[in-house]
Amino acid sequence: PTGEGIVIQGNAGNAAAVVIQTSGTAASGLLYKTTAEGPYTVQNLTLSSGHSSRLIRADGGAQIAFSNIRFGQADSAAHIHVGAAAQVSVNGNYSVVGSAYAHFEVAGPGHVQGAGRTVTLTGTHHFGAAFALAINCGVVYPTGFTFNGVATGKRYQAEANGVINTAGGGANYFPGNVVGTTATGGQYL
Repeated sequence: PTGEGIVIQGNAGNAAAVVIQTSGTAASGLLYKTTAEGPYTVQNLTLSSGHSSRLIRADGGAQIAFSNIRFGQADSAAHIHVGAAAQVSVNGNYSVVGSAYAHFEVAGPGHVQGAGRTVTLTGTHHFGAAFALAINCGVVYPTGFTFNGVATGKRYQAEANGVINTAGGGANYFPGNVVGTTATGGQYL
């Protein structure tokens, strides 16, 4: 129906039972939305590329909300990429079951947000740039999150006026084994 957007629904009882995966490189992204008309809601499934494909990508004023997603391999791309005045909302708990360039990557005047969610990392996964990456006025704003599990790589990186706001979560808020950094106007709050 008009105005309600599109719901991509997997299996509420077993998100591992429904897998959306690419066997090659999808430069744009696995689930990619570039327009502001009607939001997407993605829930109860597994996303994986095993290549250089972003798993969720929002640009051009797009709105994507997700819950109960299993983020698999993304290799040299981000699990969640936001840019160009877009928004990704974390509407429920979810898990990370694969490595990526970054988990949250906001590269432009867009934002990713959520509050009070639990993120479960199964296994030890590596994040090549950082778990949370904000550049070019992008905003990463996950408050009150609980991260269960371990990761390797930098915890966060904010640069070029990017902002990562944990509402006082502290320097060790995000998973990782390398201290986070800020540069060229980036802020970590």
